[in-house]
Amino acid sequence: MATKKKDYTLSLGSFSISVENILATFLMIDLAYIAIVSRNIADLDVYKPLYDSGSSLMEPGYVFLSKHALSFGIDFFLYRTIMLIICYALMWWCLKKINIGINICLSLYAIYPFTIDVIQYRNLIALSIVFCATVVLFDDKKFSTIRFVLIVLCASLVHRSAVTFLILILAKPGRNQRMRRKVLVFIFSFALLFSALMKITPGVTQVLIRMLMSIDSERTVAYTKLSINWGFLLYWTMELLYLFSALINRKQYLKVEKCQEQNRNLAEFIYRLNICCSCLLPLLMINITFYRLYSNISIWNYMQLPLLLYSDKGNKRTIGIFVFCVAFALNVMQNMAYNTDYLYFPIFA
Repeated sequence: MATKKKDYTLSLGSFSISVENILATFLMIDLAYIAIVSRNIADLDVYKPLYDSGSSLMEPGYVFLSKHALSFGIDFFLYRTIMLIICYALMWWCLKKINIGINICLSLYAIYPFTIDVIQYRNLIALSIVFCATVVLFDDKKFSTIRFVLIVLCASLVHRSAVTFLILILAKPGRNQRMRRKVLVFIFSFALLFSALMKITPGVTQVLIRMLMSIDSERTVAYTKLSINWGFLLYWTMELLYLFSALINRKQYLKVEKCQEQNRNLAEFIYRLNICCSCLLPLLMINITFYRLYSNISIWNYMQLPLLLYSDKGNKRTIGIFVFCVAFALNVMQNMAYNTDYLYFPIFA
């Protein structure tokens, strides 16, 4: 889709291959290999017994996949390997489909949130499916909205939190922008009111919480348990910095030649994704678990850097790159401070 300024190829007779594709392929294979061989990590003590016993405690989609794999005599680690390969294959297809700074995106992803995805691999399955859904939405072809909704609902069968990505439907290019803005304002206002009530008077929201618990008590408790004071301001800062760099990117491509029109569409789409996600920022006042939404769109945000590098030189581009780097640095430092166990794998021991 997107256009690049330069590409280098290796030629062997009539056969030629892009150097970028070679590097990206090796990087993706390396990430998949590290994910597969990293076994002595958290969460596997939970997933393995559930898989071996054929438990139905997880979401129906995940249970369906695991039970069918178990019926074929596939042990847990082989099943996990197959699922990881499928996940990274989907991510690879999506990145190739968009085709903008693949090596930059994968390198940044390898730093964050790759280490978390390897552990929370059920979330990785949902993430890879949602990534496909957002690519479909970005393509904006026939029935793209319906296809997006169906794919996201499929992802929610593996991990219920994926249903929150339905808000990204408002990022789709098209008309009725005024109506979309009203919907986003309503969502932000509701999230802010709910979060404020949870912080100030938790008892007021108990009725709604009890309704949610009737659907999924365990996850409702996990997401509505007040576990953060003013720490949400760091997460707000990171997301608003990504939003600001996306805004700069958008302005950089407002007036471009026709050959860069696809880059302009991508910059616009990433900006809209961040606008949609920013409407849910108040939920971080309740629990930082909601930050999963933002880490799951990180690959889209990482596309901002190559877009900025490919844009016209000037003060705006410099500021945009600086803001993006600050946001990413805060992201990495926050992850190191909060999730120290996620940074190391047995392969490096």
